[in-house]
Amino acid sequence: NRNTLYSLLLILILPHIHHSVVKGILQGNYTHCGPACPQPSCQEPAGPGGSCNKPCVEGCVCNEGLILSGDKCVPPSECGCTDEDGKYRPVSVLECVGVCWSAC
Repeated sequence: NRNTLYSLLLILILPHIHHSVVKGILQGNYTHCGPACPQPSCQEPAGPGGSCNKPCVEGCVCNEGLILSGDKCVPPSECGCTDEDGKYRPVSVLECVGVCWSAC
């Protein structure tokens, strides 16, 4: 039955649609023509610098005031830290440094 199939499809895909829409609203926006150059991120908060002469691309961009942390958009205050070796560590990573525990 056509209605049963339609209902089944809604049950299967609605949670995924809801997650994508909520994630987009809270963290970023999908655009057909966004920047092709890297966005500001926790590892590079100022962005790559210079002008970007590449054509626009389809994808997600962070809302104003947010930057990329992996595949999520977060406020800069939620970024991790860089250790003495220059390796980026996400928030809440505990590491034994000498006799003390270090947390980002």
